[in-house]
Amino acid sequence: MKADSLPTGGHYLTLLALAFVWGSSFILMRIGLRGFEGEAVFNSYQVAALRMFLAGLFLLPIAIKRVKNISKQHLAWCLVVGVFGNLIPAFLFTSAQTELDSSVAGILNSLTPVFALILAMVVFKVRFHYLQLIGLGLGLLGAIGLISLKDGTGAFLFWPSAKVVVATMCYAISLNVIRNMLVGVHPVSIAAISLGMISIPCGVMLLGMDIGEVFERSAEASTAFSAIFCLSVVGTALAVILFNRLVAGTSVIFASSVTYIIPIFAAMWGVFFDEHLQWMHLVYGLIILFGVYLINRKRPIVGKA
Repeated sequence: MKADSLPTGGHYLTLLALAFVWGSSFILMRIGLRGFEGEAVFNSYQVAALRMFLAGLFLLPIAIKRVKNISKQHLAWCLVVGVFGNLIPAFLFTSAQTELDSSVAGILNSLTPVFALILAMVVFKVRFHYLQLIGLGLGLLGAIGLISLKDGTGAFLFWPSAKVVVATMCYAISLNVIRNMLVGVHPVSIAAISLGMISIPCGVMLLGMDIGEVFERSAEASTAFSAIFCLSVVGTALAVILFNRLVAGTSVIFASSVTYIIPIFAAMWGVFFDEHLQWMHLVYGLIILFGVYLINRKRPIVGKA
């Protein structure tokens, strides 16, 4: 296996841009679910299905053009990426956010690199420098600290949180598949084909979801749909292309460390929308960022464990 490349300044800028886009995705999901007034608009299944369908539709022309150049084996792995990297997490996150604040969902998303590292070591036999392991530990510690803070009602929401944790496991599977099983496949092709595949079942699901009824019932349907559209095109389709480029050009661990920075932007949106946040969020956020620094200081050691 070829050793991963050290990240450049451009890679760091891409990482920051992705963190902002995906950190904003959680508040867009909230708006899709509850609008600005906090009343139910689209349900979690409608938001997730619309998100995946619109993202796939946006990239469909690219998928049709490029699919003929992809082998059957790579097509199968693209489907795995679509299911685990997009479809399942989309439904888990929107379901969780019917109870969790958007900022908390963004914080829990930080667990992705932990599972990415475990899979890389166990399945793909990749070893890493001890400083990177310390960095992952610090990132996890910061995330756990953030999760331990109670919500506005003083309650801990275990099951909604568990849904997000499972979603991060799915992301980790997708990350490692892109890096190890789709070597040589263009990042745009991976994004377009994987999203195009899963857009088909989501389109079928939407036929039975009576989206028109939502527009008749809710005055905020147009606002909520606009948020979902932005989430689909920018936060999913375009962001996934950038992310796949980052994975291909650096390493799984570097690319997945974007989820350490996402909580900062998610928390900023939480403050703007008056979600229940404390000053300790900043402290734990700084711990997470220091973990990211340690992760990216050393070149990964690649070889048999």
